[in-house]
This record gives sequence, C-alpha cells and structure tokens, in this order.
Amino acid sequence: GRTDEGNRRLLEALELDPGRRASLEALGLELEADLSADQARATARAEGPSADALLRRADQFAAVGRTNEAIESYRKALSLEPERAVVHCKLADLLAADRQFEPARAHYRRALQAKPDFAAAHIGLGMICGRTDDAESAVRHYRAAIRVDPDNVAAHYNLGIVLGDGLGHYEEALDALNRALALSESTGRVDLAERITDRITRFRQALSEQSGDGSE
Repeated sequence: GRTDEGNRRLLEALELDPGRRASLEALGLELEADLSADQARATARAEGPSADALLRRADQFAAVGRTNEAIESYRKALSLEPERAVVHCKLADLLAADRQFEPARAHYRRALQAKPDFAAAHIGLGMICGRTDDAESAVRHYRAAIRVDPDNVAAHYNLGIVLGDGLGHYEEALDALNRALALSESTGRVDLAERITDRITRFRQALSEQSGDGSE
C-alpha cells in the first residue's frame, strides 16, 4: 500500500544521502499527508453525510415532491446541527403543508430561537395561526415579519388576507394589500398581482357594505 511505498522511498533516500535532513523531512511530511488523507476519508465514511450535504439532499427531494424523504433528511441534518434556523424552517414548511400544524409550529419556534429576526419563520407561524383560527396571533407574526423585511410581499399579502377575512378590518387589510400589490408589480409577479387585485376588489365591496350597515 501507500505506507510500504513510503518506507521503500525512505530507505532509498537514506542509502543515497543519509545526511540530508531535507530528504527525510520531505518524505516524512508526504507520508503524514497520505495517512491524514486516508484517516479523513475513513472518518467521513464512518460519520456519514454532513449537515450541509443532508440539507442539499432534502432540498432536492422537496423540489421533486418526495416529501417524506425530504422530511427525513431535514431531521437528520438537525440531529447534526440542532440550531440551524433555516433547516427548522424548511422542515416546518413541509410539515405545515402536510397539515401537521403542531410539529410545524414547534420547528418555526425553534427557528426563531436560533434566529429571532427570521422573517420566514414568522410568516410560517402566521400561516399556521391563520389556519387554526387564531387571527390575532397571525397578525402579530406577519407584522413581525414586515418589521424585519419591509418589502416581503408574502407578509403584506397574508397580513391583508387575515385582517380582512379573519377579523373584518377591511381598511387595514386594504392598506396591506395595496402595499403587496405595489411590491408584486415592481418585481414583475403578474400572477400574484392579479390575485391581490381580486382581493382588493372584494374587500372594497365588503368595506362599502360594512360602512353602509354602520350608517343605518
């Protein structure tokens, strides 16, 4: 193997020039490098993939709809690096999409513990609160996301939806949706702009009816 080859070369160096320390040092360093590389490879095989490798694998699974495998890979990544906020958030996204709201909520909270200014985790918690009939908490989380990331279209849009549909606060909802519309148009998101425009039309009608009821 490499060690036998190194020993042979060491003996040749001694025979040719037994007094040359440089030859010995060079061969010693080369042998050490060979052994270190072998040891590193053996350690990597024993320990398995890194957290980053598992994260990349999970992202690939998620992109092609292999949700269970993605969830498993995210969990393995967290077993290696429990404080990775982005991994908690990505895992929570998949769990929430699968309607596993309580596990998802726990991972969003862990993400915020690790990174308190993580807008995506606030948005995720807002969505769960909205889906579980806790509109007030949803509003708090969306507003927290906007404080961190004022140009986040999703935060403004979701805030507008929960203010209107969840609480009937149509004026505030329209403010949020108009901001979301401006942001979506500035970034060329035509499909989202159309959806927001539809909501604005509906909420304006609802506000008009609400105002009419109040005036009678």
